[in-house]
Amino acid sequence: MGIIIALINQKGGVGKTTSSMNIAMCLSLGGKKVLMIDADAQCDLSTSFGVFEHDYTISNLVEGEPLPVLHDLKVSENLYLISGFPDIQELKLTKRTFEDPLNKVKDQFDFIIVDCQPQRVIQSKLTINEVLLNVVDYLLLPLDVNYNSIKGTMDFIHSIDRIKTTYNHDLKILGIFFTMVNERELLFNEYKEYLKDLNKELLLDSFVRRDINVKKSQAVGKPLALFNTKANSFIDYTNLVNELLTRISA
Repeated sequence: MGIIIALINQKGGVGKTTSSMNIAMCLSLGGKKVLMIDADAQCDLSTSFGVFEHDYTISNLVEGEPLPVLHDLKVSENLYLISGFPDIQELKLTKRTFEDPLNKVKDQFDFIIVDCQPQRVIQSKLTINEVLLNVVDYLLLPLDVNYNSIKGTMDFIHSIDRIKTTYNHDLKILGIFFTMVNERELLFNEYKEYLKDLNKELLLDSFVRRDINVKKSQAVGKPLALFNTKANSFIDYTNLVNELLTRISA
């Protein structure tokens, strides 16, 4: 049965989509069969793979339409994509919106990677993110080396306690990790130690260095693995995925 991992953070610009595509790609290179789901109205995950139009989107999934032939969703070896839907905010939501659709497809894959919107989870309004959190197995939170990013991430972690206690009791945080890192920056080491003091188990050892190859690969609609396997960022995402697999198996 496939493991569902949502990459999520209420703050934008932290490398969420970049991490979604490259984590999924690294898993597929390791022989895992991976489905990516673009749950952001901006559809950046889809366009990052050069997919600008698709006959089957997350809207079709929610509406209960069966998956097409997998070949039609294939973007690379062992890697498949359900495209984003620009009007996703217009979908009618219940707490179980994604439950049946994902349960029907998860047996076909080893991993399902969901790229979520930069959006808060609030009690007064049911959002796409909350509906997704009701059904995923793990959360993975990228953040950049920025005080507001760290504060927003910690606030978000507190906000999901309500979902864990009221609906998805099995929801777990797989970890948080830094993106766009300059190792020479004093702030990076300070924030890293700060997060370790807050929750040592939550912070992953792996982080992703700032690398121009990330932007270059996005510009040509390719993940790093298909653009430059010698790039520092590709090496970092490979190490990150290995650490994630170790955590999951443990």
